[in-house]
Amino acid sequence: MFFSLMLLAAALSGCSPIATPQVTASPVASAAVTPQPSAARVGPSREPADLSRFPEEQAVIDALTSAGLRVDLIGASKWEGYLGTKQRARVFIGDLDGRRAGADVIFLDAPISEIRYCRLQGPQPGFRAWTLTVNGRETRGEGTYPSTVLYGQRHFVFAFDDVRVRDALQSALGLSVPPC
Repeated sequence: MFFSLMLLAAALSGCSPIATPQVTASPVASAAVTPQPSAARVGPSREPADLSRFPEEQAVIDALTSAGLRVDLIGASKWEGYLGTKQRARVFIGDLDGRRAGADVIFLDAPISEIRYCRLQGPQPGFRAWTLTVNGRETRGEGTYPSTVLYGQRHFVFAFDDVRVRDALQSALGLSVPPC
């Protein structure tokens, strides 16, 4: 507001607040000048925007990219407290063949001592049900999207059940499918 008032005052007093030199177009120079974007986004967006970055994120992004999934969003994971204490976790979401896919990843400070993942008969057509036992704590889940659980010394992953995503994460992060 103050700046606008200053410009208005300068215009009314007959002087220009900003000197504007006479510019003539050069056919060579005008063709070569391309305006640069003021704020180009590098990498996936983050939700929330100030979400801290973990060094382990890049290995997950690289694995998902090798599966053909273009990660465009990294967010806070709803699984961060699943193992009993709050852990560092992220959800990675992107496009895979025109559909949304991704994985929730917990970055482990210590390996999981016991894990079992069992798929159950769904309660109704179109639903999938499962039980997951981690360190003696069993939970049951269900949903409409097929999913898989993977784990390793440094990662616990809950991913959409696409063989390319599963295989890429297993290979790149050294993960296994838990027994039932």
